[in-house]
Amino acid sequence: MGVQPLLISRGVRHEEQTAILEELCGAVPAGSIVTLDVTHGLRHLQFLLYAAAVYLRSLRGVSIAGAYSGAYEAMDADKVAPS
Repeated sequence: MGVQPLLISRGVRHEEQTAILEELCGAVPAGSIVTLDVTHGLRHLQFLLYAAAVYLRSLRGVSIAGAYSGAYEAMDADKVAPS
């Protein structure tokens, strides 16, 4: 399937967060292998990433190859940020 970016809202309100989860989970077919990335997202989006991963893995049989969230503000002297 390749890369499928999803443009999401800021997810500040509960309704926006629900919409993000519904859109993400609706875009991933059962049994898929996915890598999830919320780099450059707001900090609370990491929790939504985790919730989506748990749902997809537990109830849809999706394998999570990786889940990423860069931490630009934690960059070290060598300009390397943890992911």
